[in-house]
Amino acid sequence: MTDTPRWFDGDDRLLEELRVALTTEDQTGANRAPQPPPVDMLMAGYDIVMADTVEAALTNDSAVDQVAAVRSDLAGARLLSFEADGLTVDVELDGGRIVGHIDPPRPGTVHLDQPTAATPTDPVEPDDLGGFEFELASSGSFRLRFVDDAGAATATAWVDGPHETLG
Repeated sequence: MTDTPRWFDGDDRLLEELRVALTTEDQTGANRAPQPPPVDMLMAGYDIVMADTVEAALTNDSAVDQVAAVRSDLAGARLLSFEADGLTVDVELDGGRIVGHIDPPRPGTVHLDQPTAATPTDPVEPDDLGGFEFELASSGSFRLRFVDDAGAATATAWVDGPHETLG
C-alpha cells in the first residue's frame, strides 16, 4: 500500500487546502500573505494534468556513476538521459543552467515544469539539431516536457532538488 498525501482524501479536502492557501486573513481576521500550496500537492497536480503524457525513463545519471564523475571534464555538471517511445532527451545540468538535446530532432516545444518556481518558465523550441536551453528559476525539483507539433507529449521523470540557480 502506498502512502496517500494528507490532502488527497477527497475533493472537498483538496478545495479546503487551496482555499486556506489562498486566503489573506487568518482566523482572527488579521491580514497575512497568501501561502503556496504544499509542494507535494503541486507536483501531484502536474501529474494529474499530464495524464496523457508519456513519461521518459531515466536511463543514465552521472551523479550515480562515480567513475564518470571523477574522469569527466565536466566535473561540476550532472548528465542525465531519458528515453521513451523512440525519443531520447539528454540533459546537462550545471550551475543553474539546463542544456539539452532531443533525439531525433523534431519540431515542437520544450517546457520546464518547476512547481516551486514563482513564475512559469516560457517554453522554448529546440533548434534544428534538437538543442535547447533553460535557466532554473527555482532550486526545487523539475522535469522537462517535450510536445511535438502533432501534440504528442513526453515528460522526463522528476529530477529532485535542490539545484543551483543562476540568480
